[in-house]
Amino acid sequence: MNNRTTILVLSAVLIAAVLSGCVEEVSDHGIETVGPTPQPNVTPSATPTISKAMVTPSPLQIPMPEATPALPLRKKIHQEIDTTPALAGLLEPYVSDITMEDIGFEVSLPSGRDREYDVYPLMEVGKPTVPYIAKKFKIPKDSDVESVSVNLSNPVEIRNIFIKPVQPPTIDSDGGYYWQNYTPPPYTIDNETYASSEPYPGREYEYLLSGDPLHGVEVVVYIFPIQYIPAESRIIAYRNASVSIFYRVPVPTQEAE
Repeated sequence: MNNRTTILVLSAVLIAAVLSGCVEEVSDHGIETVGPTPQPNVTPSATPTISKAMVTPSPLQIPMPEATPALPLRKKIHQEIDTTPALAGLLEPYVSDITMEDIGFEVSLPSGRDREYDVYPLMEVGKPTVPYIAKKFKIPKDSDVESVSVNLSNPVEIRNIFIKPVQPPTIDSDGGYYWQNYTPPPYTIDNETYASSEPYPGREYEYLLSGDPLHGVEVVVYIFPIQYIPAESRIIAYRNASVSIFYRVPVPTQEAE
């Protein structure tokens, strides 16, 4: 009885062990169901993600060369001038009593429409009526005059000469009542100037600009080739003058294509 019971117990244990192994084998070879992967709690970005394929590369930017302002051209006018016509101005009776023999060589005033320059007398009342030369030089519009210079040369000296003083203007007579009551101004002379041993006018040249931007600019050069020393009754007259004018002309800027 005891042996039979023992056999039954062993059989039950063996059957239980076999059944347990079958259950584990089924579990190892069963079908596994994969659930969705849990997503972390992330707040989506407000900026959309741009695919690289959607980005269009910008064209190559080639810097354009900047226009460099051109430097103005520097130009020069040079002219030699015969200034002896100023001596011819002394032959006018209202200027002086000098004669051609006193001068010692032939001189004449410029004439004609195409004359190179004009001769005028200084007109400061009471002072010597010294002749001078006015010469015009035309330069392009928008030009900038840099400098003007005049060199006098070949001087001659004439003594025992009296250049008359400039007198106040008078009114021409027309035979009317106004002229009958008109009293001409008295003879006028600047005693200080006529007592001086300093040359008059003392300056050799000066210049000014005239004209307009549309038609061009004129450089008017006034040359004083006669220097009068009143206290010594003599003049120093220069027979030649060398005029030099330097100016700059702007160059148009060329734009890059």
